[in-house]
Formats: sequence, C-alpha cells, structure tokens
Amino acid sequence: PFWLATMWLNGTSDEAVGRLGGGWHWAALAYAVWEQWFGVLFGLGLALLARDRWNRAGQWLAPINANSFRVYVIHPPVLIALTPLAEVAPGGALMRSVLLAASTWLLCLLLCEFGLRRLSGVRRLL
Repeated sequence: PFWLATMWLNGTSDEAVGRLGGGWHWAALAYAVWEQWFGVLFGLGLALLARDRWNRAGQWLAPINANSFRVYVIHPPVLIALTPLAEVAPGGALMRSVLLAASTWLLCLLLCEFGLRRLSGVRRLL
C-alpha cells in the first residue's frame, strides 16, 4: 500500500519515475525507505518460515549442522586457495562463481568432518 500510494502521488511519467532513482526529492526518500523496510522484513519473514517448516536436522543435515561454525572459520583461506583454479575454468563468470562456491563449501565440509574434528587441539578451539 505504501509503495502504491507513493507511485500514485509521484506519477508514472518518465520524469516522475526518474525521480525515484535518487537525488533530493521526497519520492526518492520514500522509495529508499520502502526498499530497506521491504528487504529487511522479507528476509525476516523467510527466516521465520524456514524456522517453522525446515527446522529438522535429518541424516543428511546432521554433519553440516555439526560443522557449520568450523566451515565458517576456515572458508576464507580455502576460498582464496581455490580462486586461481576458478579463473582458468571454462564457462562464464556466473558459472565459475557457482562452481567456486560449491567446491569451496564441499572442501571445507570435508576438511572439517575428516580433518579438523580429529585433531584434539583444534576440536577444543572449534
């Protein structure tokens, strides 16, 4: 409703829509406020929906859940180490980014599950 009221008051001509892009105009301020509130509340709503519907750790998610903090801690050096490999991989930038993200996550998970959890000093820290 707020967004529709702003559009109705501002108008829909090319000049009016251009004012939404920024500058010192009430429509740009209204759009910026609406955009931030919508983004925060949408993300919060998705988090609440996920908490209510998918808050179960089954057979597949148990190792991921047990290693989530370890993966968070060690992913920067693993990502840095794998980045040169992604630069020479075939495909577009999006495909290489997805491949890099997936391989980094998988390698971090394997390192944590079969490497870091076995070391007693690291187990106490992480």
